Amino acid sequence: MSRVRPFRAEDLPAVGALWLRAFQRPGTPSGVQRYFREVFLDHRLASDAPASLVHEDEDGAVVGFVGGIPRRMLFRGRPIRAVVATQLMVDPGRRRGLAAFDLLRALFAGPQELTFCDGANERSQTVWQRSGGEIVPLYSLTFLRVLRPAGYLRQRVARAGRDRVARVAAPLCRAADAIAGSLTGLDRAAAIGVPLGRPRTRLVNEDLSCSAARAILDDTVPAPSLRASYDDASLAWLLDQAARTRGHGLLRQRLCRDASGEAVGYYVYYARPGSVAQLLQIGGKSKVIGDVLGSLFADAYAAGSVAVAGQIEPRWLREIDDAHATFSCPSLGVLVHARDREITAALHRGDSLLSRLDGEWWLRFAADPLVD
Repeated sequence: MSRVRPFRAEDLPAVGALWLRAFQRPGTPSGVQRYFREVFLDHRLASDAPASLVHEDEDGAVVGFVGGIPRRMLFRGRPIRAVVATQLMVDPGRRRGLAAFDLLRALFAGPQELTFCDGANERSQTVWQRSGGEIVPLYSLTFLRVLRPAGYLRQRVARAGRDRVARVAAPLCRAADAIAGSLTGLDRAAAIGVPLGRPRTRLVNEDLSCSAARAILDDTVPAPSLRASYDDASLAWLLDQAARTRGHGLLRQRLCRDASGEAVGYYVYYARPGSVAQLLQIGGKSKVIGDVLGSLFADAYAAGSVAVAGQIEPRWLREIDDAHATFSCPSLGVLVHARDREITAALHRGDSLLSRLDGEWWLRFAADPLVD
């Protein structure tokens, strides 16, 4: 009889081979196994709530898997356990109709108060909802703030497969953006729908430490009902793992100080010259978050980015809009399950700080080849 049971180290070869068959992404067996061990078994919180599961068929062969990464969070000031769900898969050659549902329902039945993911495709969304979870449309929104209009257009052309056109246009785009960046007094949205001029900031940046990020997060006013709860070790693990993901660019971690030297905010994002920078997390008090956003855009511009994109933080929707960002909903990829309806209600009304850093979006599974 088939069964769902906890994922163990001895399952690594079978699960690694299953991942290569199911997703058909670049990787080697040993590279995939090593990363699965790092993320699902060697996580410093894994002993708190081992969450990853495998599905065995009647012969004991592993035919399904769902990864669970523990997180610690606070809900209305009290500690709760959360699990990030990722890499739900069933063997395409031995597909069992209920295996994915069995895996998710078993995951939802764990000891954690909240289960969520932020990178689901349409098929996963369907399985998630039919297993008792739900979509959070508000956190599925993304923003885009263009920094170099011509460079951004060129990047879009290249992504559309027109590499030759993008290469030919590169010198002209650089010249146009140099002119646009030198303009002053035009930081508001122009008639073309994008802001002109180099982003400016009155804040001073320096390297971010885990203790500084935690202090700002703990001092967020007004305090959200739901947010991550870090200690230095767990935050350092997250940032180290995120820094090792290179598919989005190099990870930049910046602390912002005002003219008096007070630490007022921070941000963590990926940047690569000529590409769209990707925000993982931003923090600060509501009254200064506009300045922190301005510092982010200025830092990304200096790093050569053509735009900055990120997940919407509903609490700061007005500040993001004031920064001349545009909004879109490329997919309804943020999914949650909680037995306490007050937790899901807080998410639906935006009364939480739930960033990409806390989820699965940045993991190397889709961003980097998992090779030796």
